[in-house]
Amino acid sequence: MYDDFVNYMREFLELCKEELDLEKLPKIVWMINGDTQGTQPTFGMFVNKDKTIRVEIKNRHPLDVMRTLAHELVHFKQHLKGQINNKSGDTGSKQENEANAVAGIIMRQFNRTHPDAFKLKAIT
Repeated sequence: MYDDFVNYMREFLELCKEELDLEKLPKIVWMINGDTQGTQPTFGMFVNKDKTIRVEIKNRHPLDVMRTLAHELVHFKQHLKGQINNKSGDTGSKQENEANAVAGIIMRQFNRTHPDAFKLKAIT
């Protein structure tokens, strides 16, 4: 199970890197204890000050984790383009809407080529 998750994640990260035109990926911290919660509970976040992505994985389906990761990678790309500000994470902001839309597009592309990923079990 864990090996399947790792293999899918490698492929998924390559897809994200290609789709977002990223030269390299930021540091990704896999969380298993809910520490991604700040002022608003969340399963993932891009931390601007240290340019890392934190993603909760415990008790989540791998595809859900991937969607969160894609969303946060869009925020990383926005950061690289100088588009992040203190209102970027607000519901309905241009940055948040873009992250939601692009993550959805990336997930559809991944799911078309990896329909068997739906059979994976939740990460425990």
